[in-house]
Amino acid sequence: MQNGRRVLTEVGCWLIRIGIEVHHIRPYHPQSNGKAERFHRTLQQEVISPQTFSDLRPCQRVFDRWRAD
Repeated sequence: MQNGRRVLTEVGCWLIRIGIEVHHIRPYHPQSNGKAERFHRTLQQEVISPQTFSDLRPCQRVFDRWRAD
C-alpha cells in the first residue's frame, strides 16, 4: 500500500489489461478466497505431490494434460 492506496504489480496490471478483475482479500484470511485455495489444494494433490520434477518443463507438460481434463 502506498498513501493508503493499493499499488498494482506488473502481474496485476497485465491481468487487468487482458480483462481479468483483480480482487484483494484480507491478509492471512485464505478462507476469504475459498475457490482459489481449493484449486491450489487439488493441483497440489493431483499434479505436484505424486511426482518429482527435475525442472519446470516436465511439470508444465503434466499440468497442461491435467488442465485439459
